[in-house]
Amino acid sequence: MLKPFQELATPRHILQDSQPDDNSNPLLEKPTVLPTITLEHHHPHDNSNYFLVIPEVLSVLTESIFELKGISIKRISTIKVTYPDTNDSDNDTLDFDEATQLYNVKDNYILEQDLKDIPVYCLKTPSCKVDFVTIPSFRNKIIYNLLANTILSSYDVHRLITFGTCELCEEETVRKLISKDYHDSPTVLHKISDMVPPNIVTGIAGSFSSRAALVNIPFATIGVDAEGAFSLDMEKLNLDAVSTVAPVLNEMFNIDSTGQFLKFIESKLDLKRASNGGLYM
Repeated sequence: MLKPFQELATPRHILQDSQPDDNSNPLLEKPTVLPTITLEHHHPHDNSNYFLVIPEVLSVLTESIFELKGISIKRISTIKVTYPDTNDSDNDTLDFDEATQLYNVKDNYILEQDLKDIPVYCLKTPSCKVDFVTIPSFRNKIIYNLLANTILSSYDVHRLITFGTCELCEEETVRKLISKDYHDSPTVLHKISDMVPPNIVTGIAGSFSSRAALVNIPFATIGVDAEGAFSLDMEKLNLDAVSTVAPVLNEMFNIDSTGQFLKFIESKLDLKRASNGGLYM
């Protein structure tokens, strides 16, 4: 059986299920529901030297910080991602449309998955103070931009450090993207090659880097190799690249001089390597 040739490829990402067509009335289209980002401060902002942003896919870096003994960490804020009440009064009408009800249930389920509280911590090391946050994955990718706007406008950020995934070429596992006004580059950053086309950063790292450039905040973005990094939150992380970037993070902020921090990270990576032994599709 011959099927007609489809000239237009299916888009890789659909931002919303309700896509207006040529015959639809834009006035009747259901608007995209945007979340509300609120910030609750538990402690006064202590004028930290750096603000560190880590995506959930690299959470082994921040998880290992909490395992260190004798280190000063306190929770300074909570970022809340909420949605307005999604109960639609139209659902109470006498006309019951089963297809509409199913779509409403699906939409509400997706919204509920993005209702999250994100803690922000302050880390004191022998050389500096670092506010840091681990950003979880969201189904609605617009939230990454909203978080970047809220955080960079609410905190007095002197220097932004962002880690993210990047599909790198050749044998490079780590590369950097530094703004021109970032004059406090640690020595370790000079050892890392700069990103060049076709290297790109997207998702959390892309949102924070682009926003920082827009509001003139000095930033350094560290790209860690991952297969399929252009597919948001669906990449396959190069665990060897995480092993490479861990000493970079440790040296940048002088987190630990005993070697325990790197040992904690390696133990977590070994568990991930053991669990990734199956077929990857």
